[in-house]
Amino acid sequence: MFDRDDGSTWSHPFGGISTFRAEVTELVDSDFSQVSRGNIGLLVNELTPLWDGDRVGDPYYVWDSETVAVLSSTNEQIRFSDIRQGMIVDITFGGMVLESLPAHILGALLIQILE
Repeated sequence: MFDRDDGSTWSHPFGGISTFRAEVTELVDSDFSQVSRGNIGLLVNELTPLWDGDRVGDPYYVWDSETVAVLSSTNEQIRFSDIRQGMIVDITFGGMVLESLPAHILGALLIQILE
């Protein structure tokens, strides 16, 4: 865990790769946050807990990057920007989490669209 001077906390609570299910609530523009580093993102509400003690329904931002692959429900690779509001997705990541509300997930590896 890293506590920063601005009061934010970054953590990597899993020590590996983790997957959770979420519903996409919004596609976020690249101008929204410096955290995105010029990329687009998703605002999602989790449908399965991300970690112990986490409440289902918590919101998270997930950012596009060079490391993330997006697969359609038929396992075809698509662009991050093809993800739409209301889709149910499994998000696999191995990066840091900025503990804020909504939290920011960095290091997404795979977004699999289920519906």
